[in-house]
Amino acid sequence: MPGRRSLLRPLRDWALVVLVTLALGEVAARVAGVRPLTAADRLWRAHDRWGWHHEPNSTDLFVKLDFAQEIHINSHGLREREIPYEKPAGVLRILMVGDSYTAGFEVAEEERFSRVVEDLLARRGDRVQVINAGVRGWGTDQILLFLQDEGLRYAPDLVVYVWNANDLTDNQTIHRPFRVYGKPWFVARPDGSVEARGIPVPRYAYREDLRVGPDGEPVALPVPLRSQATLWLRDVLVCRSAFATWLTGMAIRADALKDRVQKAGSYDDTADVSAVPDPDSEPFRATVGMLRAMQRSARDAGARFVLAAASPDVEPVRAAAAVPELDDLDRFRARVHPGDVLFVPNDPHMNALGHRLYGEALADALVAGGYVEARALASAPDAGRH
Repeated sequence: MPGRRSLLRPLRDWALVVLVTLALGEVAARVAGVRPLTAADRLWRAHDRWGWHHEPNSTDLFVKLDFAQEIHINSHGLREREIPYEKPAGVLRILMVGDSYTAGFEVAEEERFSRVVEDLLARRGDRVQVINAGVRGWGTDQILLFLQDEGLRYAPDLVVYVWNANDLTDNQTIHRPFRVYGKPWFVARPDGSVEARGIPVPRYAYREDLRVGPDGEPVALPVPLRSQATLWLRDVLVCRSAFATWLTGMAIRADALKDRVQKAGSYDDTADVSAVPDPDSEPFRATVGMLRAMQRSARDAGARFVLAAASPDVEPVRAAAAVPELDDLDRFRARVHPGDVLFVPNDPHMNALGHRLYGEALADALVAGGYVEARALASAPDAGRH
């Protein structure tokens, strides 16, 4: 027994040192103002038809490694001002739908490109209201359901779907590992229409990776143990500990660790999923059918529908669906100066300058495309380039 106690004593002492160090580090990090990363169950709630949506009437801090932004959600679950469904007389109402690129959690609400568009058009004399209905992580399937269930209740004159490069992959996803919520999906019918599946959306296992198979049925993919371990640490430790968040932030600033830390922070098994699938494949045909359904639903409600291409990957799908597209991407690129920093650090989303330049491009494209009356378009206030 004395021998065993002598062996256990160093382990006990080391464990005590580690616990004290972690406790002191946590206290020091919080005193210094470090906040844990935002967990996946904050700001959102499960939705029977859309998979997830914002928690109505909520306010919370959205925290990433290099920024924190206060997010306010209105009574209808939008990151927007309180906007009634009834449209004021004489007002041009534009509804913008999309994913995290549109939601713009990385910048203040008034800095997002949707508000830039509204301000620019208003300054030239238009009575216009731009409603931002973007939700992080949504695919075309969820956006279509939202448009039919809720978005068209706002009686928009124009619906702008801001396409992002990952939308096709999202349309093939039913549940991504270590995401709290799953989602519905659509399959293509022989006549080109689409059929919704997986509604009401069930609660999937946390580690489950479910994709839409070639026949439109769910397929479970294996999740490597290493990915399970790193994502578990992210959700259980880093998203709850200021000290762990600070250590992660220090690691990502080291060139030798940056790529490894970024890969550990999210699950990416899309190497086998083409960004632009074969036109005869189920994902391609389903996405084309969803775009057509969006346009048809908007038209039936008295609205025009147009695709804004935040990514050039949309062109084959857009052409197959025969839906109009804004010339926004080229106009955006023409506004970018050498040396402009358009994205937040260690994140693929735009900063305030990126939103401002893209908003200018969108406003210009809306005028050039005849979606608003052709008059002189005022320049946006110069917020500086950084």
